[in-house]
Amino acid sequence: MWVPMIEDRQRQRSREASKLNDEIWSLVRSRQLPAAVERCHRLNDQHSEFVPGWLLASHLALELGESTRALKCVERAIHLSGESAQSLLLKANGLRAQHRHTDALACAEKAAERQDCHAGIYGQLGLFYTNACRYERALDMYQKAVHLDPSNVAHLFNRATVRRFLGDLAGAESDYNKVIAHDPRDCEAYFNRSELRRQCNEHNHTEELERLLDGGIGDWRGAVQIHYALAKEYEDLESYGLAFKQFEMGAKLRRQHLQYDVRQDVHIMSAIMEAFTPDMLSRAPRTAVKPRKKPILIFGLPRSGTTLVERILGCHSNVSPAGELDEFAASLVAVVSGTSGSRVPAIDLVRKSAQCDFSELGRIYLERVAHLTGDTAHFTDKMPLNFLYCGLVSLSLPEAKLIHVRRQPMAVCFAMYKTLFKQGYPCSYTVEEIGEYYVAYRALMDHWQRLFPERILTIGYEQLVLHQREETQRMLDFCDLPWEEACLDFHKSVYPSSTASASQVRRPLYRSSLNMWRKYGADLAPLKQSLMRAGVREDELEMEWAESHSTGRP
Repeated sequence: MWVPMIEDRQRQRSREASKLNDEIWSLVRSRQLPAAVERCHRLNDQHSEFVPGWLLASHLALELGESTRALKCVERAIHLSGESAQSLLLKANGLRAQHRHTDALACAEKAAERQDCHAGIYGQLGLFYTNACRYERALDMYQKAVHLDPSNVAHLFNRATVRRFLGDLAGAESDYNKVIAHDPRDCEAYFNRSELRRQCNEHNHTEELERLLDGGIGDWRGAVQIHYALAKEYEDLESYGLAFKQFEMGAKLRRQHLQYDVRQDVHIMSAIMEAFTPDMLSRAPRTAVKPRKKPILIFGLPRSGTTLVERILGCHSNVSPAGELDEFAASLVAVVSGTSGSRVPAIDLVRKSAQCDFSELGRIYLERVAHLTGDTAHFTDKMPLNFLYCGLVSLSLPEAKLIHVRRQPMAVCFAMYKTLFKQGYPCSYTVEEIGEYYVAYRALMDHWQRLFPERILTIGYEQLVLHQREETQRMLDFCDLPWEEACLDFHKSVYPSSTASASQVRRPLYRSSLNMWRKYGADLAPLKQSLMRAGVREDELEMEWAESHSTGRP
C-alpha cells in the first residue's frame, strides 16, 4: 500500500512545482525579474529534479546577462532529462552570449532538427539566427513557424523583417499586410511597410495612416511611427509641405521622451581630440597584430552613404561585407573595464582608451568578428559611429583601411532628421542639436585627417553618385584591391542588408536624393540657421550638385 502513497506524494510535488513555475513565468512576462529570480531559486531548491525549473532559470540568467549561470542551469536540465529542442536553444543562446559562435550555431542546428521542435521554438530559432546574421537560415525557421502557426502575428512580423533584409520586398510587404489585418493597431508594421518601396498615387497608404492618427493612438511610440510613415509616403508623393509637418510632429514627440543633452556628445568628441595628439601617437607602442583577414572600416554620420559604400565594396570577390557591427566599441569597453566588467563612464572611457593595450584591443576585436567575416582576405565593418575611434583603430589595427563617407551638410542633417532610428543618434530629433552634433563631428574628422593623412580615405557621397566608376576605382586602389566590374552593379547583389537603407540599396544609383532637401524650402530654414550658428559656411550649405560638378576631392 505504500507505493500508491509515494506516487500520490510525487504527483502532489509535481503539481506544486508546476504551479510555482507558472507563477514565475507570469512574473517574467510582467518584467518583475528580481522577484522571478528569487522564486526560481526557491523552485530549484525545493524541486531539484523538476526540469522546467532549470530551463526557466537558464532563461532568466540569459535575460540578466549571466551566460555562465545560464549554461550551468541548462546543462542541469539536460543531465536530468536529455536534450530537447528547448534546452538546445537555450544552450545555443548561452554560447553565443560568450562569443562561442561556432559551438552556438552547431547547437542551434541540433535544436532545429529535433522532432519536438514546435512553432514557438522555430520562431525563437529564427530570432537566434537573425541575431547571428544568418538571415537565410532565419527565414527557414520563420517559414516553418508560420506553416505550423499561420495566425501568429509575431512569426509573420519577424518573417517580414528577414525578407526585407534579404531583398524580398514584395514578400515583406505581403507579410506586413497580414500582420496589419490581424492587428490594425500594430504601428511598427505600418512604419516598416512604408519603407519598402517608393509609394505612388495609385498605390499608397496615406488615407489609412491619416485615419489612424485621427482615431488617436494611445502609445506615444506608435504615434511616432505613424507620423514618420506618413511623412515618408507624402514625400514619395511629392507633397513636401505635408511630409515636413509629419516629420516635425514625429521628431518632436520622440524628443519629448528622450533624456539627452547634445553637449555631452560634443564634450566627448572634444575630449577625444585632447587625448589623441601627435605627441601621444609618437609615444604609443606599435602593435604587432597581423590579421588573416584585413578590416575595411566604413564610417561617417548615419545616412551619409556608408551603406552604399559597403554594398559597392562588398560586391568584390575578395571582400566579405560583415554589416553594421558594434564590436569595436564593445571590445574597447572589455579592454578598459578588464575583469571587473563594471560600467565605465564615457568620459573616463575616452581618457583610459588612450593608455589601453592596443594590441589586446585589436586581438579582441578580430576574435569577436571572426564568425562574420567570411572566407575572403578582406571584410567590411560599416558602423557609422566608428568615426569616434579612428585613433584607436589606427593604433590597434595597423592593417585596417579606414574609409570616411562625407555628405553635404544640409543633405545629411536633413536625412538624419527625417529618419526614425530604432536606437542611437538621439541628436537627430531637433535641428538645433543636429547642427551642434554635426559641427563637432566635422571638427573631430578634421582632427583625424591631420593625424592620419595616409590612413583615412574620404569619399564624398555626391561624388560617388555622380562619378561612380572613378570613385569606386579610388576606393579599390586605397584598399589594394584589383578592379572588378561587379562593384558597379551593387544593386544586383543578393547579400543581406539590415540597415535603414535596406530597401534603397536594391536600386541602382539614383540622384534624386542629392538635392532633395531643397524641396522643403522655408521649412528647412531653421536647420540652415542652426548649422550657420554652429560654424558651417553659407557657401557650403548652398552647394548644389549637378552632372557637371567638379570631380575634385571633397
